[in-house]
Amino acid sequence: AGGENNFVEKSYSFIGGGSNNQTDKIYSVIGGGSYNRILKDYGGILSGCYAITNFYGQQAHASGRFAATGDAQRSDYVLRGNVLTTNYYRLYLDGASALIDLSQTGAYSTWQCKLKVTGLRKLTGSIDHFVSEHNFMIYRENSTPVIADLTEIHTHQVVGSSVATGVDITTNSLAIDIATTENNWQFVAHLETVETFSGSLV
Repeated sequence: AGGENNFVEKSYSFIGGGSNNQTDKIYSVIGGGSYNRILKDYGGILSGCYAITNFYGQQAHASGRFAATGDAQRSDYVLRGNVLTTNYYRLYLDGASALIDLSQTGAYSTWQCKLKVTGLRKLTGSIDHFVSEHNFMIYRENSTPVIADLTEIHTHQVVGSSVATGVDITTNSLAIDIATTENNWQFVAHLETVETFSGSLV
């Protein structure tokens, strides 16, 4: 680790400079800045100060905080899925099981979210395709997360195909599900968020 008072706790991780940064997980990078923290594998923080990654593959940036690390930041997530479960494909951060567990932040929080999904279905000699874009918000009051104001910006799919993007809360985690009964799809999602939280009220 470069800089001053930086700590790399696991193998295959790197801190380029700055001060008082820490990565506790493998395959993660903090470019610089100060008081940034990575808590899950494959996390990334370019620079800034008081950003935190709580989830697999999360990229985060902050330029300060109110009271706690990560309470004034934006994040990027990439999710994917290609396993049909009866009538939907669930998208995961690691492609298998990792979700965004909203209980990892303070009891009171607000997230502004932009979700883009792209999909490809492999057929004999051709493909089907799907894209969608939605805006929504997540808020937590007294530790219970709620999705609100889900708004479709754009959806396009092949005529005759039946695919739809949905978001929900399952056991305090954000679930991005692509509803269809068609097999051989692979879906990728990009989720952009602006996040703020608090552990208590006045």
